[in-house]
Amino acid sequence: MEPPGLAEVVPDIITTHFEFADFDDYWTSFLSGDRPPGQMVMGLAPDQHAKLEQEVRHVFLSGRRDGPRSFIGAAWICKGVVPAA
Repeated sequence: MEPPGLAEVVPDIITTHFEFADFDDYWTSFLSGDRPPGQMVMGLAPDQHAKLEQEVRHVFLSGRRDGPRSFIGAAWICKGVVPAA
């Protein structure tokens, strides 16, 4: 079933690979205030910011030593054609 107003819709998925040297390298990506996640982090009150950093660090480390980590990100995408009126 194609979305209303589109024809020849083709779904796909894109993936990207993220490499981080350590937790600080990862966490710094949220401190620029860019993109919605960075804007959310930078908009937190200092105590909330500290708590979030603590929790994210806990998950990033997952009981292992700090150091290099790599993650894969994926997003569903689609393209379609808007029929001529």
